[in-house]
Amino acid sequence: MRSSNFKASIAFLALFFFGCASPAQNNVNTGVAVLSDSPAIEFKTGGWSYTNTTNPFLLTPDYLTNAMIGVSRLKPGEPLLKGGPIISTSLTTAEISPLLADRLSSKTDLTLETLTLGGREVVHAIYKDNEKMGQEYAFVLNGFVVHVLLIAKSGSYYEAGSGVVVKIVESIKAR
Repeated sequence: MRSSNFKASIAFLALFFFGCASPAQNNVNTGVAVLSDSPAIEFKTGGWSYTNTTNPFLLTPDYLTNAMIGVSRLKPGEPLLKGGPIISTSLTTAEISPLLADRLSSKTDLTLETLTLGGREVVHAIYKDNEKMGQEYAFVLNGFVVHVLLIAKSGSYYEAGSGVVVKIVESIKAR
């Protein structure tokens, strides 16, 4: 019973966090995703499979119920994911940190920090949520907030996802 509840929770989280997804207009070739809708970006996929959506672009090692990574591009004036705080028009890393903290305030063992990844300042959050572990990264790129989310079962799925999500964030670049 717990497993089916966990699967339903992950599916619900994907819809809750991301709302309605845009249809895919992407090109994934040799481990690199190219998302051509605005703002166009590219990044390494870490070898994970992907869905046919582009905002968010979802990746998984096998099933979304075990682990998933979502890459979203959010405009100023929009919420930081569905139901989250509104992204200001000034868009600085210093302003992203409290937005992420507000969005994740109900999570257990929440840690927030600012890192330098891929040559840019990135807000990073780590937390626990029931049977899942989560990491979120957010940074400014070409007037948008790029948000990368990892949700995974504790253990090997989380460990593998932690490495892949860092590779994704480090490799994201504008097209």
